[in-house]
Amino acid sequence: MINIINVSNPMPFGLLFVNYSLLAGIAGGLGVAWALCTEKPNKDYLPQLIAVALALCATFNVLAEVQQQGRLIYGFIGGWENWNGSIIKYGVPAIPLFMGLLLLTVFAPYNALLARLFNPLRSAVVLLGLFLPAYSGIWMMNEHGIALWNSPLSVVLTSLSGLTVGALLFSFLSIDNSSSRKNILCTLLVTNIALLLLSNWWAGRFANAEVLLSKRLLDTHFLGFEWLVLVGFVIALVCILNRLTRTSALIAFISAALGAYFVRYCLLVGGEGVSRSGAGIALFTPDFHEFYFTGASLLLSGGLFAALLLAVPTLIQKLEG
Repeated sequence: MINIINVSNPMPFGLLFVNYSLLAGIAGGLGVAWALCTEKPNKDYLPQLIAVALALCATFNVLAEVQQQGRLIYGFIGGWENWNGSIIKYGVPAIPLFMGLLLLTVFAPYNALLARLFNPLRSAVVLLGLFLPAYSGIWMMNEHGIALWNSPLSVVLTSLSGLTVGALLFSFLSIDNSSSRKNILCTLLVTNIALLLLSNWWAGRFANAEVLLSKRLLDTHFLGFEWLVLVGFVIALVCILNRLTRTSALIAFISAALGAYFVRYCLLVGGEGVSRSGAGIALFTPDFHEFYFTGASLLLSGGLFAALLLAVPTLIQKLEG
């Protein structure tokens, strides 16, 4: 999984954590964008179902990454105290709660009680949607001894990029060429680009020795990924500045999603690559298990999404009947 130079340096996280961070971030961003743009219950429930599928896929990846599936499940069954003081317990329950709230909004047009609760449900979706992309950054901040992560910048980068990609996905699902929406999307993308450039400049001039070593590691071995981050957000910005069509919105979403993915990948390899003992560096290489589970989780989540698409109309018919 890693190539060691001078020192053994086991890495706590791998590719599955990157997957989780991006998928949870997009799900949260999509949920926030939907909730802010939807003032009344309506019968277009595709954004909610996609957000649920993304959150499910994020859950599969994080459970595989932490390798504590039994302990996490026991925490749900046996009670909060069984998770001890682990930072994970504050974030994992948010995902099923987020999915449950979104599913309730799907049936709001067909149920009087849910219709009356629609605005409170929207507000809760916004709060949890803001938390989901931030949580992976919070998790990284609390991983002791990795200088690149131990800063609020981790939370800012994961939050901002996740919310941006989620908003672009909602824009693809609901095309709107209004100037207000385009201005919001452009502001998000420009802020991402400016923050990335500023962070890179700061790390090269004012950071401590460990963060500077992480930057040199990235510039030496992962420079191509750093460029992919910037290029992805720039392409998305160009697409949004032009007239928004279904095709351009899709290109903007995909390119920004790639940029956001490699933001997390560079944080991962740059942070974990610097030895906590200061005796060497490590080069991260994903193993077969990570690629296998990435594909398996996507297939499983796609299957569950298809099942939701089939099940929801049936449930709606029963509510209407």
